[in-house]
Amino acid sequence: MYITSKGIIDLIPFFIEKVHPMKPILVFTIVLVLISNRAYPRSNTAPIGSKSMALANATVAQIHLESIFNNQAALAYIDQFQLGIFYDNRFLVDALSTKAIAISLPTQIGTVGMQFNTFGNPRWLENNLGIAYSRLLNPSIAASVGFNYYSTRVPETNELVKQIGANLGVVYRYSSNAKIGLSLNHFGVSNQSSSTINSEIPWSLNLGGSSKLNNNTNVYYQIQKIEAQNLQLMGALDWALVENFNLRFGLSSSANHLTSGIAYTYSNFEFNLAFVFNQYLGFSPSASIVFTKNKAR
Repeated sequence: MYITSKGIIDLIPFFIEKVHPMKPILVFTIVLVLISNRAYPRSNTAPIGSKSMALANATVAQIHLESIFNNQAALAYIDQFQLGIFYDNRFLVDALSTKAIAISLPTQIGTVGMQFNTFGNPRWLENNLGIAYSRLLNPSIAASVGFNYYSTRVPETNELVKQIGANLGVVYRYSSNAKIGLSLNHFGVSNQSSSTINSEIPWSLNLGGSSKLNNNTNVYYQIQKIEAQNLQLMGALDWALVENFNLRFGLSSSANHLTSGIAYTYSNFEFNLAFVFNQYLGFSPSASIVFTKNKAR
């Protein structure tokens, strides 16, 4: 979503009164950043998931349930049913939080993934409902196609702006320890406008890979191009400190410079925590739980 300067000005009283009354400087900084950019990209099209956030979103080649948000082709490599819930809280402001749920269902002819995520306060809520199909073209290559339904509640008029977009993805596993991924997300979306909002959802093109250095360490690397934004570089490290417990660190060339996180696996459950540090606005925590049916032990 892109908000006009008038729309941002109209939201200032709401931020001051409802969002974070104890931190007016933080509220002022957020508003100043929005006005200086004159717009900001729709919030619930960004990569979602605590593992992805901990790895600086350099996860276009990861094989994980969170791939439903980033590169759906990777779901083809998951051969068990998975269900996950995700939550993040940007800059510790309650009204700037994202909640999401995702499902991956393997079948005889491929994997079906579904997700729903919602961002913001009920007065200006952004929703994103998605479905994807992925399958192995051969043991080394997986491909996917997906569709998203976006809706935005406009607070001034209480109208609902609706849009549809598409996603394409490929993952190539060129060795047992390395793979690369390519995804094009949120493309083909028609612009929709109201008196205060010009809802232009930017496409994003992602190219990256992951490599297993040893039994305990994986590295991730990615370049990303978002429409009308500068090229971004990301890199991350995932280290299994002990069995079932991982430490994660990431670095991005965007304003979200430093990321970190931990993960713990117990029985059929994976628990993830992530922390993103923005040099202007501070910390954003994230948490997720992923359930895997009949997980191999």
